[in-house]
Amino acid sequence: MERKQNLRSVTGKKKRYVMIACIAVMLVLAAVLIIYAATHEKKSFHQPEMDSHAVEGTPQPDSGFLYGEVPAKYAYHFSMAANLYMQPDQSVYVYFTNASENTELLRCEITDAKSEKVLYESGVIKPGTYIEKLSPTVNLDNTARDITVKVYAYKDGSWYSAGTTTMNMKLQPW
Repeated sequence: MERKQNLRSVTGKKKRYVMIACIAVMLVLAAVLIIYAATHEKKSFHQPEMDSHAVEGTPQPDSGFLYGEVPAKYAYHFSMAANLYMQPDQSVYVYFTNASENTELLRCEITDAKSEKVLYESGVIKPGTYIEKLSPTVNLDNTARDITVKVYAYKDGSWYSAGTTTMNMKLQPW
């Protein structure tokens, strides 16, 4: 006579362990995603404001500023002073001009070349307008420093980038 042994099914226990393990992994992943989302802010575009100091026309600065058109590799043209001198009030005369034949809006930003901290920043100017001088965004000491001047161009009406021109210059003390 042959004996038959009945084995207990362990598939029910295995399924339960696998399910618990999957739930635990999902909870850990959810926690990681929540922590990541909380610590890494999504950078969004903030539409810059129009510059309230913009003046229509073309400036007539003193020849010592070396004012002229800056060659840009994009479709827009702009002019500005090549000699930038900090004034006693820490402002700087830039004579930043958006050419009247442009269709783009322009904005200027001056940063410290080493720290990349924004020192001066304009609002947006329309074609055919200019800004004579910029006020500092931080307190500055009266020393010469290497700076980076960036001119951002935006397509009018959409705020899409039309290019960025970057120049390395020297900011002279007063």
